[in-house]
Amino acid sequence: MDLRKSQRFPAHFRIFLMPIGAKEQTGTVLDLSLGGCRIRAENSVQPGIHVALSFDFPGEKEPVRVDRAAVRWSAGEEFGVYFVTMAVREHERLKRILKSLEESAQ
Repeated sequence: MDLRKSQRFPAHFRIFLMPIGAKEQTGTVLDLSLGGCRIRAENSVQPGIHVALSFDFPGEKEPVRVDRAAVRWSAGEEFGVYFVTMAVREHERLKRILKSLEESAQ
C-alpha cells in the first residue's frame, strides 16, 4: 500500500545535495512529487540526516531550491527525501514543474 500524499512523476535531471557538515555532491532525480523525491547518487546517504537541495530542471532559468529535506530511506545508490522547508516562491515553482511533468506523461 502506497501512503504518499502526493503523486510522483518519473524524472531525470541533476540535483545538488548539501548535507550539513559534509561535502556537496551531485545526483540524479529519478522521481519527483510535491512532498519529496527519489535520488540516485554515487555516495550513500544515511536516513535521518537533513540536506539542502538545488536542482536544475530543464527550461527553468535558475535552480529550484529546497532549504531542508530529510532523508527517509536509503538503498545502495538510491534514497528518498521528504521536503521539510522551502520558500513559498520555490514551492510555487515546484507545482508548475509537476504540472508540466503530469502533462508530458499523458
